Formats: sequence, structure tokens, C-alpha cells
Amino acid sequence: MDNSLNTEMVVLYDAVVSKTPTVEQFSTIADALRDAPDDDSIYRVCIHSGTYHERLVINRKNVHLIGSGRDQTIITQTLVAAEKGDRGEIIGTFQTQTIEVNASGFMAQFLTIRNDFDLLENALKSDSDRTKLHQHTQAVALLLGEMSDKAAFLDVSLEGYQDTFCSLGGRAYFTQSRISGTVDFIFGSGVVVFNYCDIVSRYCPSQNGPMGYLTAPSTSHKQEYGLSFFQCRLLKEDARVSAKSYALGRPWHPTTTFLDGRYADPNAIGKSTFLNTAMDDHIFGWDKMHGTSIEGERIWFTPEEHARFAEYSSTGAGAASATALEPNYRPQLTWEEAKEYSLANILAGWQPTF
Repeated sequence: MDNSLNTEMVVLYDAVVSKTPTVEQFSTIADALRDAPDDDSIYRVCIHSGTYHERLVINRKNVHLIGSGRDQTIITQTLVAAEKGDRGEIIGTFQTQTIEVNASGFMAQFLTIRNDFDLLENALKSDSDRTKLHQHTQAVALLLGEMSDKAAFLDVSLEGYQDTFCSLGGRAYFTQSRISGTVDFIFGSGVVVFNYCDIVSRYCPSQNGPMGYLTAPSTSHKQEYGLSFFQCRLLKEDARVSAKSYALGRPWHPTTTFLDGRYADPNAIGKSTFLNTAMDDHIFGWDKMHGTSIEGERIWFTPEEHARFAEYSSTGAGAASATALEPNYRPQLTWEEAKEYSLANILAGWQPTF
């Protein structure tokens, strides 16, 4: 498995953003993006230390955001799916993202992208509290939209709870990064590689079933690869995250409009693969997920029949064992199968460069 990566020094910036800007600097990232030339050239934006409360939609190709450090440059806002729109309707998951990318060649380095909706604070509210949300608690930090491709991330943190990161586009690559959340916090149909990343499960009380799920892939049955994890660490945020409380993933069949009705997409055969990954004791295996049938009824999609889930050479207390929900279903790749998981194969020849 050749997962080498080219790197090169970035020496010039096209724009600089600061909380205390000089005459030649911008005070917001949005202002810097509006100043980008109307072409496909690489546009490098240096973002100084600070917390930037902004929502960004990036439709221009080859935008590069370079922060001052993962803990120093933070881009954040607070939106949750239960928020009401202008007409009083619930805005839904895909109107909550802090950053949305809908162009190729996007890059982010040395920064944090966060959705500040606090699922834990909400969960701890009394049921009699009228401000408590009992559903629609999805809150996306980063969305790679359908027009995204070749998105690269180095030393980036994505922070949220439910649905932190979604990829619906083409190829994406993360290295030396951190993604944290609770329910389905890495999800979607995109082809994404996580290399040497920390995948952090957060605490949130759960009365029914697992505390959370790391992945919810909706990979097309025509795609060979989905969400691939190499040399990662599956960590828990603190001791309140109990043993065997998180699934590696569950199959998401998104409700989709077809000519004959609106129901769970039967062609979304999600694929998540963990290779040479260290797993803490909160991991127990894979789980099922419900959807809507063509008749409008609730149906269940199981990891055995409706997904492509696998591991290779997992280590740690959460690695495959008889303690999984389905003791006989913790599928392992052979060495020959694992060899096919190279960056060249997964990313179809694209070589991320920082």
C-alpha cells in the first residue's frame, strides 16, 4: 500500500485576512474570496490567528485557505437542521454547513472548521424545556458538494457533533487531521482518503442503542471506493465515552426522488474501509440503519446485505473480537485485497500536493 505524498513550500499569498487588518489586508475571509480574480488560477488566502464567525460557499476553483495553526485559526458558525427558514420550514441538514465547497482544487491547511451547535448541551436540557430539540439535530461543519473534486486537507480539524463532515462530490484527501463528532459524523457518497488522521468520538448521552457512528457512507454501487482510512487512530474524547458505544459505520441509503416515488436509494451501497488503524475500546463493529421503502414504510439496511464494510490489520481494544454486535460479521481484507488500496488506485491518479 503506497500512500506517499508530495509536498512543496508555499511561499506566496494572494490575500491576507486578519482580526486586526492593515490597509492591504482583509477583515473577513468572505471579503478576501470576493477579491479573487475571475479565473482558475490558484488563489492562496493566508488567515491569521483568530476565530472567524463566517459561513462560506466556495464556487471558485483552486482556492487555498492557509491558517496559522489548527488551534489558532478557527472558522465557525452555529446552525442546526431544526432552524426555521424564511417560510417557517425546517432548513434541514444541507443548509447548516459552515463551509461548502462546490469547485475543484480546494485546499485547507493549519486551521479548524467548526459548527458550534452544542448537541451535548441540548441533550442535557430537561424534556420540559421548550428550547430542547428532540430531532433534527444535524449540524454540518464542512460540506464537499457535488461539484467538488481534488479537495486536500493538511493539519485541519473538523469539529461538530451529528453530521460533522459530508462529502457528496469527487475525490478528497485528509492527512494529519482531526475529525470529531457523534452520530454519522463522516458521511456521504464521495471518495475520501483519511491518512494518519485522528477520528474522535465525542460524549453524548444515549438512551437507545449506541452513542454514535463514525461513518454513514452512501457510496454508489458503481464506485469502487468510498471512505478509506489508513494508519488512523479511532479515539474517544474522554472517559465518558464508554466501551463498545460506537459503531465503525452504518449504511446510509438517502431518501431520493425517483420517477416512481420517493424512497431510500437502493443503489447507495456504502463503502467504509479501515486499514492498519488503531481502535480504542469504544468501537464495537458495524450497525444497521433504517430508511423508507417504495411503499413509504420503514425498512432496515444491514451491514451484511446492504453495504461494503471491511478492515485490514486493525489494532487496539476495539479491533475485531467476539464482542462485536454480530460476532461473525467483522469482515477482514486479505493481504492481496488490501494491496489494491493505494492512493493511486483510490484517487485515480490524482496526487495531492501541499
